[in-house]
Amino acid sequence: MSDSMRIAKEANEYFDGISSPLDDNLDRILEYRSKMIESGFASPLKTLVAKLRSELVENSTEEAQDLRKHLKEIHYIASLKKSTLNRARIAIAAHKMATAFEDFGWEEIIEHLPFGGDYKKRLVEAGEHAVDAYHSLISIFEKSRHPFKSASAVISFENEGKRVERTINIDANKNAQEHIKHIFGQNAKVKDVQLRRKTVSIIKNYSSKIALFSAVSAYTAKIADEKLLFEEGHNASIKDYNQILRKHKLTPDSDLTQTDRFEDAKEELQKQGFLQKVQMDWVMEDEFAARLHKRRAERKKICIEQAHLCVYQLLQWYYITLNKESRAAYGAMPSILIEPEGSQLTALQQLTPPGYLITNPVKLIMDKIKMEKTAPPLNSKVWGPAFVCIKTGVSAKWAAEEFRISQKEIEAATELIRPLVQEPSGKGAKFSQKLQ
Repeated sequence: MSDSMRIAKEANEYFDGISSPLDDNLDRILEYRSKMIESGFASPLKTLVAKLRSELVENSTEEAQDLRKHLKEIHYIASLKKSTLNRARIAIAAHKMATAFEDFGWEEIIEHLPFGGDYKKRLVEAGEHAVDAYHSLISIFEKSRHPFKSASAVISFENEGKRVERTINIDANKNAQEHIKHIFGQNAKVKDVQLRRKTVSIIKNYSSKIALFSAVSAYTAKIADEKLLFEEGHNASIKDYNQILRKHKLTPDSDLTQTDRFEDAKEELQKQGFLQKVQMDWVMEDEFAARLHKRRAERKKICIEQAHLCVYQLLQWYYITLNKESRAAYGAMPSILIEPEGSQLTALQQLTPPGYLITNPVKLIMDKIKMEKTAPPLNSKVWGPAFVCIKTGVSAKWAAEEFRISQKEIEAATELIRPLVQEPSGKGAKFSQKLQ
């Protein structure tokens, strides 16, 4: 077994055993990530496949003559390397996000974070509507991407006595040579740089999106299940039907006439009068089928709307309660844009739930960020929610619940900053500027 395959195997076995955000776990994951990057796991899939092909040709002339036999294995190894590195990145993002959840008072969602990078497993276990909510969030944030310049650099550096080449992405505004030497050492050299247009959403890092979206989707699926289970208790026929499904480890409210499987469950449902067999087909009364469909639609609606609200509230809390310097230093959400443009905040508008008291979050957040330049010497965690009260007319009580801040503190801050907000060029604003 090659060193890189050993690293992949060890890493995946370690990730499988992670279930909580312990510091020791994060240190170990970061160590594995470094080893994987040094071993070329970050290379594009095509590059990995080409490298593996060349190694095969070099190591075995006879096998190389029949290379097609090994293409499937080559692609599998390359895919394994990429997926293992991606798993490490998601796990790292999940560990960092746990701190943000705790700071925001979301202790109940922390357990749903993919600490071992296993987000797909968690979504599948949470059910189809968790998957629906996750894809809904991904779609919204992909649509709100914004272009910026980036660069791709081919670099050369020493690794265990050997000269190695890698292709990495860098910020186009940074000095490529200095940036590379800072990461890979003074002997690293930039061989080629290509500028290109890249797009970015309010959450830059895809791994952070996956960690956040999968966690809230799994959590809100649980919320939806609990609500439908409560309603089930008031309907005897639905309750009896779902008890049979649960007995066979099937999803509640499923219509088994739509599948050719689960004959044992169908026969039990037939005995209880829920299904009938007509010739070779299983049928259900239209009225009962409609009730099941309505419950499935309600479960999906709850899950998606609540997932949207969760992401919205976390991002709104980040921009309203933290100022620019605090956002830059906040390690729990490192991939969230510190100073977004209005176009990058459009995702928040799409996430705003019906009837939510803040109707234009894009303008509100942009105004708050602008206000940071002339803000009074108060903690942003207090004056930020007070600013919301002044600009939107929401009560201090509502803002206290929404931003997890004392109502009395918000009320006191509101009185202090009201003149600055309503008269930005008045005496109060000039006095505040002198205090900066």
